[in-house]
Amino acid sequence: MKKLFTAALLSILTTVSASAIDFSIVGRVDYPLDYNLYTFLDGDIGEHVSYSFSNHWVSKDTKALYQNTWRSWDVNWCDWANFTFTFGGLSITVGKDLLLTGSNEEMPNDVDNYAFLCSEFWNNLQMYQWGGKIAYEFSDINTTFEAQYCSSPFNEKPFLKNGAFSFGISGEYGIYQPHFTANMIGYDPMEYEIETVSSNKFWILTLGNLFTVTDDLSLALDYILCPNKPVSVSNHLAFTGDWRCLDHLGLKCKAGYEWFDSDMEEDLLLEFSPKHWFAGLICEFYPLKSDDLRIHAGGGYSQGTKNYFNIGITYNFNVTNLFRK
Repeated sequence: MKKLFTAALLSILTTVSASAIDFSIVGRVDYPLDYNLYTFLDGDIGEHVSYSFSNHWVSKDTKALYQNTWRSWDVNWCDWANFTFTFGGLSITVGKDLLLTGSNEEMPNDVDNYAFLCSEFWNNLQMYQWGGKIAYEFSDINTTFEAQYCSSPFNEKPFLKNGAFSFGISGEYGIYQPHFTANMIGYDPMEYEIETVSSNKFWILTLGNLFTVTDDLSLALDYILCPNKPVSVSNHLAFTGDWRCLDHLGLKCKAGYEWFDSDMEEDLLLEFSPKHWFAGLICEFYPLKSDDLRIHAGGGYSQGTKNYFNIGITYNFNVTNLFRK
């Protein structure tokens, strides 16, 4: 049976053109002890349909990835799984996808991010949700309008009670690429023991600003505000720099300020100050001609908690390249 499966897989990979499919296996090991294994599958079906799958198969808590399979408020083995239908400037995406956000720290895949460098917003809010998105790009002005409905990251199960409506506008204007979004997030006040609010929804407003100065240098400034937030989501202002200073060397830096002001009593028990700043620096070394192998080292600081230090290695094994001619 294994031989039959292997033969079928090889047959599929060798008969599909390189432009139609891309399949990668990515592993990462970090110290302090952490390890993760992902797969990424992207491709096209004809002229108007594309698909994208990201699966998180192994982690330091692998059991939880599978226990959380149908849970919306925590990570699980399926990061995203979606199909996009494109007709001119119109695109429709269905499946599991990133909650529509202008936050630039959400743009890298999880395997390419550094948790200690990211805000509590990134660390605590489950951004991959089931739903659908519609977008239209006005190519003459390089501007895209988006609308999305998906499950709420504050529900245990997808679409169990409340959903999330999101709206966004993005564009490319020379070196400046803004992405502004508004999310109306549904939640159950009684589930969070909040009896003083009359609404079961709150807003998250995001102003994401990306400046691609050169091919090797980008700067980002994100501002996230939750104006009527009754649950545990941080407001924050963050600056990020990403510089490929040499062929085999890159630097990433981040500095930000966060503040919490929710009605949840447990927020008062946060291990860090409800108002705090954070900063850090990562050095990335690419010893090969390609970027498939990455060695990183860096550190950071979050006010009121502790210093962070991290070293690790990531390898991206592109399976499809084995069959490209």
